[in-house]
Order: sequence, then structure tokens, then C-alpha cells
Amino acid sequence: MKRRLLYLLIVIVAAGVLGTLAAKDPGYVLISYDGTTLQTGLWVFLGAIVLFLVLLRLTLKLGRTVFGTANRVKSWRKTRMVGKSIEHTNRGLLYLQEGNADRAERFLTSGIKHQPQPVVNYLHLARAANESGKSDDREKFLRLAAEADPSASAAIVMTRAELAASRGDWQACLDALEGGPSNQRSTRLKKDAIVALGNWSALEKLMPSLQKHLGDSVYASLEKKLVLETLSDIEANDEKRLRIYRDASEAVRVDSDVLNSLCRHSQYEKEAEVILRRVLKNSWQPDLVETYAKLGKETLSKRLKTALGWKKHHPIDASLEYCLGLIYEAQDMKVEAITAFESAIEYGSHRGASRQLANLYAFQGEHQKSNEYLNMALRP
Repeated sequence: MKRRLLYLLIVIVAAGVLGTLAAKDPGYVLISYDGTTLQTGLWVFLGAIVLFLVLLRLTLKLGRTVFGTANRVKSWRKTRMVGKSIEHTNRGLLYLQEGNADRAERFLTSGIKHQPQPVVNYLHLARAANESGKSDDREKFLRLAAEADPSASAAIVMTRAELAASRGDWQACLDALEGGPSNQRSTRLKKDAIVALGNWSALEKLMPSLQKHLGDSVYASLEKKLVLETLSDIEANDEKRLRIYRDASEAVRVDSDVLNSLCRHSQYEKEAEVILRRVLKNSWQPDLVETYAKLGKETLSKRLKTALGWKKHHPIDASLEYCLGLIYEAQDMKVEAITAFESAIEYGSHRGASRQLANLYAFQGEHQKSNEYLNMALRP
């Protein structure tokens, strides 16, 4: 309002000045062109120029307003259509999340036309088709996604791999991940596929990457599974078994399940004896003591000497007495074996010792004692 009053005041003052100048001396302007002349006063001529400029400015402003309004209408319509496409896309995503694949497909399809990023619709349409079991449609939508946005190749690879995993096609999942992105999500998905396929050699190669992306407990559990599967693999030789055991973490190397599997499947008795002896020196585990007793005949003397040495630190231990009994029995020292087995029963009601005594007394013809120990072994 103040600005308008200022402009009005400037116009009034200018008009007054120009009026005074015109009254004092009107001036003279003569324009001649091609035999035609135009004669007028100087101030009238200047006024006409000013008026022309004002009218020109108003005309240009009006033109901009008219065209601007048309552009705004066009922009409004485009924004409205984009908004509708986004709304349909969002509703389709919600239906897909609910598990309603058919309705999701309808809304996602209707939201494609004016969608700024149609690749999003195509990827989720592929998911909807996958849930509905429409493999041809799934592949079509994945192809359209690649055509809509070639830069989204990594997202398309991950979608293809995840869809394969969701339907249990683990080989297709692995194939899709070849050449794909290398991140936590893809590495975990590759791990799931490899474990499902039982490809333990491939899992061994992937373990360094998994260590970066898995929690300590999850990684330790997976490492243990890998070692156990490799140890029990009938196609693996003893060199491979020993290598994967030695390359494992300390927690896995002292795990009783792993050590029992190593001793059960490895033919390297001397290596197994050394490994068990070292582990038991630092971590006394009764089940491993019994495993130590069940190694082959090659190290019997060494194991007997070691087990007798352990008695100094474990004078009352059922598992150690059972271990000694088995070693004595393997060396045909039946009297000593019976004494050790009886001590195992005394110290811990050892079922294994009861079974061994039942067999020994049966072999000696003492069937009454044999039956007593057999009943003891079978007692709940």
C-alpha cells in the first residue's frame, strides 16, 4: 500500500514537472517518411512513447499470465496423475505385504503409467507373480524392470535371487547372485543357498566374507557346522579333515562334537591322540576322555601311560576309570579292566562300565553277575 502511494506521488510530481516544461516551451518534433510527415509537440511525442512502453509492458505481463496459467494447469494435471500413480503403487505394495497378490498386481499395474520410477512397480509385480506361481509373468516383469532403468541392475539381481530363494530354488538363487552386488544382504543370501545345497567347499571359501557380516555366535555356529560336515564327508581325505580342523577357531577346535567327529572319521590315530591329549590338558571333558579310550590299537601303550598320569589330577573320575577299563580290556588285561569299570560305577554309576562288566562276566561264565550289571546298565 505504501509503495503504491509512493509510485502515485512520483507520477504526480513528474506530471507536474512535464506540464510546467510543456507550458514554458512545447517544443517541436517533425517525422517524415516516404512523402508522409507527422508534426507534433516534443512533450506529446515523449508522452506517447512512455504510454507505448507502459502498454507494451502490460501486454507482456498479460501474456505471461495467460500462458503461465495454462502451464500451471498442465503442471497441476501432471502432478495429479503422478500422485494418483504413486497412490495406486502404495496401495499395491500394501496388498502385496498383506499377501493379496492378485489385488497387488492390479494396483501396481495401474500405477505404472505416470510413475516417476516404474522399475519399482515392475520389481514388486515380479514378486506378486512369484507368489502366485506365475513364472512367465515374473520373468516378464523382471525384464521390463531392466528396460525401464538399466542402472537398477543390482536391485534386479537381488530381487531375482530372493524370489528364487523364496520358492526353494537355491541353485537359481546362486546363479542370480553371480556378478551381483557384494554386501551383507547378498552374502547372507549366498550363504543360505550354499548351506541348502550342501556345497561345503563353496561355504569354506565364503567364510572370510561371512565373518564380516555375521554376529559372533551365528558365525561360530556356522563354522562348527562346516567343520562337522567336512569331517563326515565320505569324499574328504584325512589331509582335508585335519586342515579344516586346524584352520578353525579355538572354540571349534576344542568343541567335543568336532573332536568326536574327527576321531571317528580320521584314520590318523597318532594325530588324533595328540590333539585329544592337548585339549584335555587344558579343558577336561568327560566325553572326550571316553573318546580318547576308543582310539585304535596303534597308540594303546601311549594312551595307557597318559591315562594313568591323569589319575594324579583326577583321582575320583568315573569317565577316567571307564577310559582305563577300555584300554586295559583292549590290552587283554581283564582283571585290571574289571577293577577300573567297578571304580567307574562306584564314582558315577557309569552305564557304559556296567555294560562292559556285563560282557566280561558273561564271557567268564559268571552269568549271575553279568545279569546284575546288565540290569544296572538298563536301569532308568
